[in-house]
Amino acid sequence: MSSTRTLLIALGLFITVMFTAYTYAYGQEQPPITQPQIEDNKARQVIQDLDRFLKSIPQYELPVILENGDILIRRIHKQSQPEAAGSS
Repeated sequence: MSSTRTLLIALGLFITVMFTAYTYAYGQEQPPITQPQIEDNKARQVIQDLDRFLKSIPQYELPVILENGDILIRRIHKQSQPEAAGSS
């Protein structure tokens, strides 16, 4: 019986320590985020992802029809991209 009693005391002490540590670790954080804040954060993330996606799509000038019937579509080069090496 003494080994069962010792085991129960040790288990109770372990649960108490773990609960105290959990309460200390999570009890001193910011107040919980509300549902509108979560939705706002998700909406901002979706907009940022969509913005990055749209910026990754190459942009082109209007098509030009040449005299021989060929259609020329030039890519718009962004200002931030450095010029190709060797072009003068």
